[in-house]
Amino acid sequence: MADPTLIWLAPGALSTAQPDTLAARWSGADGAVRMGDLADAAGQISGPVRLLLSVTDVLLTEVVLNRRQARHLQRVLPWMLEDQLIGVPERFWFASGRPANGRYPVVACDKESLLRLLQVCAELSLQVVGVAVDAQLLVELSPCRLTVEGQTMILADSCQGLAVTEAEAEQVLAVLGLGELEDRSRPVMELMAVMRAAIQHGRQVELLQGDLRPVEQGSGPQLSGRWKQLIILTAACIALVALLMAGQIWRYQSAADQQLAQAVSLYNQLFPGDSAQPGYLENQFRSRLGRLGGSASGGFLGLMIPVGESLAGQQGAGLSARRIQYDERDNSLTLDVEAGSYDSLEVLRGRISEGGLQAEIANYRSQGESVTARLRVTTGS
Repeated sequence: MADPTLIWLAPGALSTAQPDTLAARWSGADGAVRMGDLADAAGQISGPVRLLLSVTDVLLTEVVLNRRQARHLQRVLPWMLEDQLIGVPERFWFASGRPANGRYPVVACDKESLLRLLQVCAELSLQVVGVAVDAQLLVELSPCRLTVEGQTMILADSCQGLAVTEAEAEQVLAVLGLGELEDRSRPVMELMAVMRAAIQHGRQVELLQGDLRPVEQGSGPQLSGRWKQLIILTAACIALVALLMAGQIWRYQSAADQQLAQAVSLYNQLFPGDSAQPGYLENQFRSRLGRLGGSASGGFLGLMIPVGESLAGQQGAGLSARRIQYDERDNSLTLDVEAGSYDSLEVLRGRISEGGLQAEIANYRSQGESVTARLRVTTGS
């Protein structure tokens, strides 16, 4: 990810009621410095930014702590710095840096003012990833004084900084006994480069720490809003298709279960002496049909085909089958038939015999103008 753009805010960023109108200078990776107000910067910058506050808006100091105190840094700082604060400690936000020889650099500022500034940046669509103080970033030039566009920054050492108007600078330096302090004023572009290098080497005290730490941004290119909407729409379509497929599968499964129940019922009707097993129903049907079919000279089909052809040939003579029963034990077929005369029965028996089977009239009875009989058909000997 590219380095964040630095926005150097003029003094008063934490005291003005309208931070968006505050004068600002900003510098991107190209090093070019542009000027305007904070709203202008928001209109020209895309990507993350770091805000650089003037030392006049914060308290820049240091504290000496032992190891036990350092474990409770945020709780002890308000009371250790109470004499240096203008106002009650509860109003202030404290940020500390890495210690050197037990001395911790500390930045304190009004918390509500800092939150208001961050809120204005959010409303301007500025993605703030860090907040630091200019004097603390320019500490490598100390001790010195720097004059930038009517403001003089006095850097006595790494933890003491002050900014006054250029007209007041000589008087303030005399009061502080720093009248001989070297003037190391440089163009704004060079000062921005020095502050960028300090940030890259981690020499700043970051104000956005603890509860104010910004949400981590994912590495790599970020998706635009249109792409995010497209991804959401695609995911919704996939979910809808999956739901429809699940419904279709449920319907097919219900139909399959219904067909299986019908098949089980049919099997139990056809073979009452056997019990259908749903998981093996197909194999049961195949086994039953195989035993019934046998071969061309035996089995149910071996008897039924010739008998059926013989019955079909006798339909014109008023002969019809009333009941057919197959006995698997002795491979025999029993037919209850009705005919117009006994001669028709004899003709049927002869046709069956011509088909290679043995047929005999087992029972005969006359009923007015028709006769009924039972024929027993077996394979020929």
